[in-house]
Amino acid sequence: MVTLLFDIDGTLLRLKPGISRGFVFDAFASATDTIVPPSLNISFAGMTDQGIFRLLAQTCGVSINPAQEHELWAAYTTKLSERFQELHSKDVEPMDGIHALLEQLQADSRNSLALLTGNTRSVAFEKLRAAQLDHLFEHGAFGEHSHNRNHLPPLAIEATGATAAGHCLIVGDTPADIACAHAHNIPVVAVATGPFSTSELLQHKPDYCLPRITDSIQFLRIVEEQHERQIDYSN
Repeated sequence: MVTLLFDIDGTLLRLKPGISRGFVFDAFASATDTIVPPSLNISFAGMTDQGIFRLLAQTCGVSINPAQEHELWAAYTTKLSERFQELHSKDVEPMDGIHALLEQLQADSRNSLALLTGNTRSVAFEKLRAAQLDHLFEHGAFGEHSHNRNHLPPLAIEATGATAAGHCLIVGDTPADIACAHAHNIPVVAVATGPFSTSELLQHKPDYCLPRITDSIQFLRIVEEQHERQIDYSN
């Protein structure tokens, strides 16, 4: 069994420009009673929602003591979930061919599909719902679990029942996806459908790098290679 751990944004789908950032800024402002300048120019690529919350607090000069953090985080995630419930299919662009690829992977009993995403679970499934991909996933590790993406792979392995890191394959579009895979010796496929080009991703030394995940012949070949490695290890 190979457990495929998918990032969402920039890997499986794209949101229309400005939607996600606008929802995040609105949720943070609502939770902390702080105005976030719309022109604030910071990249959230590869970050978890918990990490984004902390970064916004630091950037906007919001002092959060430990006693407040749980309450403010709960208010932030509640508002964030509410905003993402407003998503419609017109707001989301699934990657071309992604439905067919995921369904083909799922049809092979040797594969298990799961998520490894910086989104909170509720936001992740709102995005997948809008892209009509939610029925293909159930388990994973999510952005409420840690501010540090590197902490997520062991949680995803536990959630999916994978027997070892070597039986997983991480798929994502940022250097952070590559880094979290390397931190746990998990093979990683980097895809250049997010904010980073193939050449930029290759600088971080992924095991594989594709222009797009829906280059299905190459991607399926990589997955098959993981199955063959498992057979080699068992002999």
